[in-house]
Amino acid sequence: MTVGSRFEWSLRHTKQRLFESLLIILAIGLGVAVIVTILSLFIRTRSEMAHILEYPQFRTFEIRSPADQLAYHEMPPIRMMTEEDRLELEVSFEHIKALQSNLPEGMHVYIDGYQMLVQTPLIESDAENESSSQFYGYGLARNSFVITETTVGYYLFYQPKLSAGSWFMQEDVDQGNRVIVLGHRLAERLFPEGDALGKKVPVEHWAGSIEYEVIGVLSADDSKPPYMIDQYADVGFIPLNSSPYEGVQAFSSINIGVEEGIDLQQAFEVIQAEVALQFGDAAVVRSNLADFEQTRAQQVETMLLIGGLASVGLVVAVINILNLILARVLRRTKSIGLALALGSSRRMIFEQFLLESLVLGLFGAGFGIVLSFAADQVLLQVSGGSFVGQHHWIRVLLGCGLGVLVSLLFGVYPAYQGSRVDPADALRSD
Repeated sequence: MTVGSRFEWSLRHTKQRLFESLLIILAIGLGVAVIVTILSLFIRTRSEMAHILEYPQFRTFEIRSPADQLAYHEMPPIRMMTEEDRLELEVSFEHIKALQSNLPEGMHVYIDGYQMLVQTPLIESDAENESSSQFYGYGLARNSFVITETTVGYYLFYQPKLSAGSWFMQEDVDQGNRVIVLGHRLAERLFPEGDALGKKVPVEHWAGSIEYEVIGVLSADDSKPPYMIDQYADVGFIPLNSSPYEGVQAFSSINIGVEEGIDLQQAFEVIQAEVALQFGDAAVVRSNLADFEQTRAQQVETMLLIGGLASVGLVVAVINILNLILARVLRRTKSIGLALALGSSRRMIFEQFLLESLVLGLFGAGFGIVLSFAADQVLLQVSGGSFVGQHHWIRVLLGCGLGVLVSLLFGVYPAYQGSRVDPADALRSD
């Protein structure tokens, strides 16, 4: 018999017990889907960790007060508050300058996340402002936008690309010059007619009205996937000390970015020493990379637990499927004896029953791979793309390999038993 005819023969016997075959395919498919999804996520996590330092946000350290640790759930649920926990961090502009001057080259101190909602007469109050509302997650007045004050260190570390103009200089920060760098979408909203460079942006707030001169426009970040937000698009960046709200400012946290090529452990020790000198017990150093690694480690533990449970379930399914296939073989004892009497070899009988098992296993694997891709789409919607497997060809190979392995586990023994049938006894049986 040719391979094609054997395959057709296997399909015919599979169809004869269609409901039983569908249950076998379903059991294999569910197990393969869970295991393949977990393995692909695990492979993606390992690959991601190997290249994690290419992303600047994971080369940053945050300086904040010990009391803020409680907000991050880093302490036990029952714990006595100490005096250190009650200390509040107040960082002034002078602190930032002193810290920057004491740190080695390649480490940049900056302020991030201090945003202000302002209004401008450049935008009509009845104009649509859907992009900003969606970006910040709350409803904004239609003629409003967000500005954030920061330092030159922010630009030196993140290196956002500009389509026109330049970032502000250190003297702009020192003197509190009223200049602004616009995100590309914000520039289009404020100046829909064209070039924004050199133009004035009047800003209204509760204390009055001031003007900022546009010195730069950021370019669109086309490198991000569609489900990720362009963090610069709808924001205006102004120098520290040029806030519309005048007066001495104190910040509860600051950030330090470390350039590529610098050992993060050594950088952490240097930063920790400098922070201790300036702020004493009022400040702690937090590593974004350490937080990410801790979160990923917890996710890997969860994945391994789910994968382990799925593997146990698949093993139980394999044992039950083995019994079903063995029962199929025993029901066909007489036909096996007839085939042997007509000249079929025991090897041909073994290969034929093993091929039946492989057909069921590969159909189940194919079903499992399809379910795995469907699970990816669900994870994409739930996690925003941060927890989705990649490398589709690896997923297909894993599914097919697992299908073949499962087929061998439940198919070899029944096939062997079928090949050992005595033709004389088989022909005498009812």
